[in-house]
Amino acid sequence: MLVDGKCSVYENRPLICNVRRMTEVFYSADPTGHYIASAQACNHMIEEAGLDPSYKIDIEELIAALGDG
Repeated sequence: MLVDGKCSVYENRPLICNVRRMTEVFYSADPTGHYIASAQACNHMIEEAGLDPSYKIDIEELIAALGDG
């Protein structure tokens, strides 16, 4: 993790930067809800930053994929 609290490229990923592990450790009771909320938050940040909308996560596809898991 960088000094400013942002995630970066690293050999050993800090837990806070690992969405899957954070979900397993802190949100095991409702992992699907957590993944959806995280995707919505990411989409919001993409919009706020004015990034290309192609970076956004398709929530319907995510829900379908989580249902398959």
